[in-house]
Amino acid sequence: MPRSAPTAPGSSCVGPARIRSEAADPPPHGPRAAAVPVSGCPGPAAQGDRPQRPRPGERPSPGRHNPARPTCSALSLGDGGGRSPGLSPGRSPGAGREPSPTAPGPQPRSPFKSNMAAGPAPPASPGAAPLRRGACAVAAVMAAGLCRAFGALLLSAARPRAPPPGPVPQLPAAALAAACRALSGSAPCCTRDPMWKCRVKYTVRPLAVKRTGGRDHTGRIRVRGIGGGHKRRYRMIDFQRLRYEEGAPAQPFTEKVINVRPDPCRSADIALVAGGNRKRWIIATENMQKGDIIKNSSHIGRMAVSANEGDAYPLGALPVGTLICNLESHPGKGAQYIRAAGTCGVLLRKVNGTAIVQLPSKRHMQVLETCVATVGRVSNVDHNKRVIGKAGRNRWLGKRPHTGLWHRKSGWAGRKIRPIPPMKSYVNLPRVTAQK
Repeated sequence: MPRSAPTAPGSSCVGPARIRSEAADPPPHGPRAAAVPVSGCPGPAAQGDRPQRPRPGERPSPGRHNPARPTCSALSLGDGGGRSPGLSPGRSPGAGREPSPTAPGPQPRSPFKSNMAAGPAPPASPGAAPLRRGACAVAAVMAAGLCRAFGALLLSAARPRAPPPGPVPQLPAAALAAACRALSGSAPCCTRDPMWKCRVKYTVRPLAVKRTGGRDHTGRIRVRGIGGGHKRRYRMIDFQRLRYEEGAPAQPFTEKVINVRPDPCRSADIALVAGGNRKRWIIATENMQKGDIIKNSSHIGRMAVSANEGDAYPLGALPVGTLICNLESHPGKGAQYIRAAGTCGVLLRKVNGTAIVQLPSKRHMQVLETCVATVGRVSNVDHNKRVIGKAGRNRWLGKRPHTGLWHRKSGWAGRKIRPIPPMKSYVNLPRVTAQK
């Protein structure tokens, strides 16, 4: 960085108070005193010392102020015209433009009238331009070096550090597996387990439900017509009726109905049953009441059982023609069919270890006879007969209007009489091949 020229004792940088006091006193050299720079570091002309210009062929004295040397004013905002004196080749730092001998009248003054003197500044010396260009070149070289230093610092921060010398510590397999399970959030579960999605322990207490408004995890609407409505609380339903307690033998057991109540998250009513050391919610049947005793069994005998409404048995143990609900598609998976309010299926026939059931849609389904079903119809039979009455009731239920998404159809979109779809089978039976 270029060294600043030494200044006289009376030309040191002073504060604003001293600048005002000195500007109030008349300069000893008359109206030809130089202007005070904008940066707040006045030159010797503002302090009462007129700059001594070197004569042609004479070197400037080190004890005097050299106007050709860049001072702190060379890095300031510049003159009143907005141009920096350090970048202008025809201007000297802290001095104005050379006055024209032919231009009469007063010279134009800077907008900084409070810090400017009345008279023009003395002309620059012949050697000022080369020195100023040298100072600019030094400043450019320093700026480039500073940029390279910052770049090297950034590259060193982004460069991966070498591992410390010495053996790398190895974690035991058990500790590593425990850490991986802690990071994943849950232990790996078998996807065939019907409860693999349950991340919390089962409870009969109602849980708060976060309303999504039909939006997915990205915030975009995936299902329209959903939003608002009354607050709901979710009750965990155990759809696997044949669930034994921990440590209990696989034998038939009974449960007692404690309460039957409607559920805001489904159309059917639910029942709270208790047996052994546990309580759980199940789907209530049509005539289930408080105090009833229901039975759960997995035994398939030679003769069909005489089951009561609300009991859970395998299909192979029930007589043909029984009305059933809460049907499993695979043994032990939990009820997936016939769970809506007022619906029921019919056990049509049993063939070679399988059972064929007619669904409420009149479609036939074939499952293994070990699949468990509940005897009777689902509760809340009059659910389809309710009258909404007004649009506000749908808003209470969380249903928004479908304006523009549905229009009345013409006759071509009327009811079509179509054949019943083929039977849906969940049984993988080996194919019978003809023997030659």
